[in-house]
Amino acid sequence: RRRMFLYALKKKYEAEIAEHTSVVDTYLKNPVGIPDHDNILDTIKNRYDKLTISTLALKNINDLLDKAQEAEKKNKK
Repeated sequence: RRRMFLYALKKKYEAEIAEHTSVVDTYLKNPVGIPDHDNILDTIKNRYDKLTISTLALKNINDLLDKAQEAEKKNKK
């Protein structure tokens, strides 16, 4: 049951990574489409910070899932 929550969080963070990556990529490739040019650096930084947090969280979740799987294998032996 614990793993089910971790898998759900994993999917949430994967979606956030995709969202933040696409927004940063769009801003960098097409800044003309951004309505508030004065805050473009702040906006990109904000999204990049969120991307970094989501990426680290996903790595930690993957580590937890790997450890749980290893523990399960040991218990079966």
